[in-house]
Amino acid sequence: SLDLYELLPLVGGDCTITKLSEAESFQRYMKLLDAVQRWVAGGASGVAPALASVPFLVPLDISRVPWTEPQAQKKLNIFLKCMSKSYMDGGWSSIFEDRGVARARWLFSFAEPLQASYAFGSQLGNISEAMQEHQSGSGDRAVVMLGTQAL
Repeated sequence: SLDLYELLPLVGGDCTITKLSEAESFQRYMKLLDAVQRWVAGGASGVAPALASVPFLVPLDISRVPWTEPQAQKKLNIFLKCMSKSYMDGGWSSIFEDRGVARARWLFSFAEPLQASYAFGSQLGNISEAMQEHQSGSGDRAVVMLGTQAL
């Protein structure tokens, strides 16, 4: 998953103005997602035909969002919007394009530390707000995963 602590500050004011696309870790992330999606998208003739009808889960670790930064929520909203828009629509990826099969969905993960001060509810609220902000007409959906350290 992307390290949003390092990358979110690189998000600009809209999809066309950003330093994020120049970051090596973002480029590797996008190449990996594209390769996996192409591998699965082969359908009946592909390597994984059983996966062609299953939604593609796009991993994103929300626990690494720098919430103390003044523009964190706004930049997360822009990031999700731009990742969800195709290149043709001025976005950053083709991952969420409708291909006539199961649509891609975000897989938001939260790594909950053992400290009692961790605000999972607040982070879940922030990501829900971001999803509502950029929701497309087809109804974007997400899977949420929460993990914690073993005792």
